Amino acid sequence: MQAASVSDSAKRVLSVRIRQLIFALTLCVGAMAQAHDIPASATLQGWVHPEAQSIDMVVRIPLRALRDVDYPQRGPGYLDMPRSSSAIEEGVLRWLPQAFELRIDGKTVAPPSLQGWRASLESERPYASWQSAYAHVTSPALPDDMQVPWDQVMVDALLRWPVSAPVQMLSIDPKIDRFGLKAQMSLQALLPDGRTRAWSLHGNAGPVPLDAGLVDVMTRFVRLGVMHVLGGMDHLLFVICLVIPIRRLSTMAGLITAFTVGHSLTLAAAALGATPDMPWFAPAVETAIAASIIGLAVANMFSTGQPRHRWITAGLFGLIHGLGFALALGDGLQFAGDRLVGGLLAFNLGVEIGQLAVLAVALPLLMAARHVGLPQRALNIVLSAFIAHAAWHWLTERSETLWRTLGG
Repeated sequence: MQAASVSDSAKRVLSVRIRQLIFALTLCVGAMAQAHDIPASATLQGWVHPEAQSIDMVVRIPLRALRDVDYPQRGPGYLDMPRSSSAIEEGVLRWLPQAFELRIDGKTVAPPSLQGWRASLESERPYASWQSAYAHVTSPALPDDMQVPWDQVMVDALLRWPVSAPVQMLSIDPKIDRFGLKAQMSLQALLPDGRTRAWSLHGNAGPVPLDAGLVDVMTRFVRLGVMHVLGGMDHLLFVICLVIPIRRLSTMAGLITAFTVGHSLTLAAAALGATPDMPWFAPAVETAIAASIIGLAVANMFSTGQPRHRWITAGLFGLIHGLGFALALGDGLQFAGDRLVGGLLAFNLGVEIGQLAVLAVALPLLMAARHVGLPQRALNIVLSAFIAHAAWHWLTERSETLWRTLGG
C-alpha cells in the first residue's frame, strides 16, 4: 500500500512538472512568434543618387518593420525618444544594409555603410526630390518630449557605397519582402546627368537597372515574354487550339503572324495608356480571353475540314490577348525606362519565342497522332473538347469576379 501511495505521489508530481513545462514552452513559443511577427504590410520609399566617389541612398521604412528589437516606450505606447536611439540604430543596422544589394558592372559589391538615420513622423513627406530627402535625413532629430505611438514612427536612413572607378552599369536589388507580407516600395533615382527615374516595386522585383541600356532592356523583356507564354495555361491552350485542325505549315505561319499583329497592336495601345483605368477592365479582359478559347474550341469541333479565313479569327482574338499581355506585363514596363519601344518589341519577341517553343512540342505530337491512324475529325473533337472544358471553368470563375467588380 505504501509503495502504491509513493507511486501515485510521484505520478502526480511528474504530471505537474509536465504541465509546467508545456506552459513554459507555450509562453516561449508565443514570445518568439510575437518577436518575429512580420507586419501585414510595409511601404518603403527611397532615393538613389550615384556620384563620382560614392553611391548614396536615402530610404524610409516603418519602425515596426525593423522587428526583433525592443524599442523603449513610455505612457500608452509612445516611443521614448531619448532611450530608443540605440535600439533604432540596432534595428537599422540589422535590417537595411542587407536589404539593398548593389551591383556595379554586373558584380555584387559589399553592403553599404550607415551614414546617419532619423526618426520621423508619417506626416513628414520629404521624398518629393533627392535634395529634400537628403536634407531631411541629415536634419536635427525629433524633440525628446514628443509623444508619438511607436508603431507610427518612420525611420529615414542614409546608406553609402564607396566607388573608386567610373561606373558603366549600375543596378540595385531591393529585397523588401522581408519587411511585410505585402511589401511595396517607391524607388527613385537622380542620375549624374540630372535625369530622374522612378519605379513602383512589389515584393522582390529583382535587380532594378538605374539607367538600363538597350541590351539590358531587350534581355529583360524577351525573358518576360517567354515566361509569360510558358507560364500562362490559357494562352498555351489558345495557341494549341488555333492550330489543331491545320495541316499545312504555311497556314500555321499565317495564323501565328495574324495573332502576333493583333496582340502587338493592343499591347502597344495599353502600354501608351489608351485603355480604361477602371477596376472592371482586368476581369473583363480575362473573361474575354476564356470566352475566346471556348469559341475557338467549339469552331474546331464543328469544322469538317481545314477552316477557311481562320487568320481573321486569329487576328481578332489576338487583340483580346494583347490586352491580357499588357495586364501581365503591368508594372514590369517601368523597367524599360526611356526605351519603351525597345521593351515592347523585346516582349513581343519573347512571346513569339514562347509560342514557337509550344508549337515545336505540340505539332510533332499532333502529326504522330495522325500517323498512327487516329481520324482527323475525332482528334479535333477530343482535343478541342478538353480545351473547352478547361476554359469553361476559367470563364465561370472570371465572370463571377467581373460581376462582383461591377457591383452585382
